[in-house]
Formats: sequence, structure tokens, C-alpha cells
Amino acid sequence: MSIQTPRWHYLVLGFPFLFEGLSLSIALRAFTGKHGAGQLLNNIIASKDATYTVIAEDSAALSGIVLGFVGILLNDRFHLPVFDGIAPVLIGLLLAAVS
Repeated sequence: MSIQTPRWHYLVLGFPFLFEGLSLSIALRAFTGKHGAGQLLNNIIASKDATYTVIAEDSAALSGIVLGFVGILLNDRFHLPVFDGIAPVLIGLLLAAVS
């Protein structure tokens, strides 16, 4: 069955995207304040700072929200509910990989 009113789905995904994005930006500011802005990815990988966990979790959460959005968008555009089923599987694999 195809989604009848996807606007609500997009709205529901928009709020967590906003909050997770805000949390990620705060964590990145805190991390760059301690370690400097140069070579951010290398600094994050080499760091033993607990902020790394927040950055990894928030990045995974934002990626999962985007995957959910894409699944709903593809379902809405092509009227194929399979996309709505593939998205949560990919989200689960992403979260398992990050944990």
C-alpha cells in the first residue's frame, strides 16, 4: 500500500533531523575547541575523547534519518512500498555498524 499523505512523514522526520543536527554541531564545536579544526577526521579517529562517541552517534542518527526520508520519498514518487521496507533495514545495518 502506498503512503497517502507523506507530508506528515516528512514533518515527523524533520524534527529529529533538526535536533540531531543541533547536537552534532555542539559536539563538533566542543571537539574542535579542544583539538583544533585542522584534519578533523584524523583528529576524531585518533582521539580518546568521549565527544567522539557523541559525534559518531549523531552522525549515524542523521544518516539514518536521511535514509528514512529517501525511503519515504522513493515510495511516494514511484508508488513502490518496497522502498519503505528497505530503508529501515539499511538504518538497522548502519546503527549496528556504528555500535
